[in-house]
Amino acid sequence: MEKKKKENVDFIKNRDFGDKLGIPIFFFIQEFKFLSLIILRFVGPWLAIVILVTSLISNSIYKASISNTEPTEIVILYGFLILLFLMIGFLVSIATTHSYIRLYVKEGKGNFTIDDVGNLIKKKIFKIFFGGILISLIVVVGFFFFYIPGIYLTIAMSFFSIVIVYEDAKIRESISRSFKIIKGHWWETFGLIFIFGLIVGFASYVFIIPIYVVFIVAAIGGKTIGVGSVIVLVLFISLYFVAYMFFVSLKQTIIAVQYFSLITNKEGLGLKERIASINKEKEIIKEDIFEEKTENEEKWEELLEKHKNKTVETKEKQTKKEDKSTKSSDDEQNRFLDSNDNNRFKQKF
Repeated sequence: MEKKKKENVDFIKNRDFGDKLGIPIFFFIQEFKFLSLIILRFVGPWLAIVILVTSLISNSIYKASISNTEPTEIVILYGFLILLFLMIGFLVSIATTHSYIRLYVKEGKGNFTIDDVGNLIKKKIFKIFFGGILISLIVVVGFFFFYIPGIYLTIAMSFFSIVIVYEDAKIRESISRSFKIIKGHWWETFGLIFIFGLIVGFASYVFIIPIYVVFIVAAIGGKTIGVGSVIVLVLFISLYFVAYMFFVSLKQTIIAVQYFSLITNKEGLGLKERIASINKEKEIIKEDIFEEKTENEEKWEELLEKHKNKTVETKEKQTKKEDKSTKSSDDEQNRFLDSNDNNRFKQKF
């Protein structure tokens, strides 16, 4: 039984609301093997640091709990490091996802390597990093004004990273471009991100519930958390961090689908891309026809030359044959005349 060939995802297309949720999941599942390798390669080191620091902070809390003392200042430092490296991992995950999608759209499925993605990340990561910090500060300021401005700005600037990667824009240009693209479609984009947030929220309980169970059991028993419980906590917290990076990547895929859908609708990008593709195909066809025509002309000239040579040879043969025939006829005539002369001579004498 033959395996059914998987359909490539056409990002440059205007889609309805349902497709904007379904297509990213389909794409993520289809590309999961290759994409997960890339995410683990570039985001993995930052996750490893986060998991290490989480183990250290858990160990410090465990020691403080069995000695009935307050956690030291080192716990605060560990907490800060966890947030810092989580943020770096978050931004690297964003850069990785959009770099992958850009290469997928421009080069085609299977026509790029992990190193190609890495090279593109290196070119864009600093813009995304500093742009992400700037946007975070703007959003935080917005949240101080009764939350609503913060929510609006979070959604309105959600395209800044893909604009940096796909359009090679600068930080300021990417932010203003994001506002321009989302104009008239803020609520739709908010709906997509909100529904995705609900899905991720429910999915995250797979990792969060065991953490709650450990604390609840310890609280009911009136005991401190044991070594085994600490290991379980670190394990599920680490798994949650890994899953979180994949959730970030999936969210960025949804944002990418919305981005391409909006610019296709507003700017006809899909039409432009297809016209360029058709023109390219026409040029290739013209080149093929020209090469074929040239090749045929060369063959035709060769055949013509052979035909000329053959004609000359045929004429020469025909001329020789005619000469031979003429000579034969002359000889026959001479023999006939000689024969007549002999007969006349015999009659005379």
